[in-house]
Amino acid sequence: MTYNKSTIYYNKDIFDKFGVSYPKDGMTWDELYDLSKTLTRTESGVTYSGLGSSHGHLAMMNQYSIPLVLSDTKKSTFDTDPRWNSFADNLLRFYKLPGFADIKSNQISEPYERNRFFKDRTVAMFIALTALHSPQELGNMNWNLASFPVLKDKPGVGPQPYPTYFCVTSMSQPKDQAFEAIAYLTTEEYQSARLKEGRFLTTSSNKALRQSFGQNNPVYTGKNVKAFQPDQYAPAGSVNKYNGNGIGEFNTVMKDIVFGGKDVNTALREAAERVNKQIQEAEAASK
Repeated sequence: MTYNKSTIYYNKDIFDKFGVSYPKDGMTWDELYDLSKTLTRTESGVTYSGLGSSHGHLAMMNQYSIPLVLSDTKKSTFDTDPRWNSFADNLLRFYKLPGFADIKSNQISEPYERNRFFKDRTVAMFIALTALHSPQELGNMNWNLASFPVLKDKPGVGPQPYPTYFCVTSMSQPKDQAFEAIAYLTTEEYQSARLKEGRFLTTSSNKALRQSFGQNNPVYTGKNVKAFQPDQYAPAGSVNKYNGNGIGEFNTVMKDIVFGGKDVNTALREAAERVNKQIQEAEAASK
């Protein structure tokens, strides 16, 4: 019924401060890196970073469609799929720019990066499983949006979708009524009103419906809201209950490499071992 949104939020004031052009829709990761490079600097004792991100969620939504955990074998792919090396290298370069040495190792996780963007305002761009940020969180920031960056060899392909699921469980007593409630949430009548309020982004293919997002919400007046949804999502890599384990461990991969000095292969192999152990323990406990 609904998707979580993944896009680039950016602080226009930081771009203006350093005389740098704003990010554009359709940028490649390489172009985003070049842009980030020009914004990662120290000015008047303040360290600015070009990009902040939620590494685990970006791994979950990777554009290569690499599964975090294989649904059939219930094994991590960090140590078996070489595409993880390319994915990690692409993201790691942003955190090897001068300036990150001044940031503590526990402060490149999503909550800290979010705070550095929204509260401290020392990060120029933020990309994550962004959801919809509230007026309170955005405050008086001079902000706008640009679309999720694309891979050079996959032009036009955005991240994997991150949908919200509604289902009727086997434990439900009023199954028919529950189904009717869910069915109503998918109707154009309901979705049209909520979309115009800017409550969520629809999974519907109705273009007019999708384009109505935020029309009645002043937060989005003049904002590039079309950046919230790519023309084409990458295919889903995997959908299973252990993906969350992979998300958490990829955050550790980033810290181990950026601050712990580990090489990519070692960090990914150790992460795979931790994920597999967690899955084995969970499977054993459920029997």
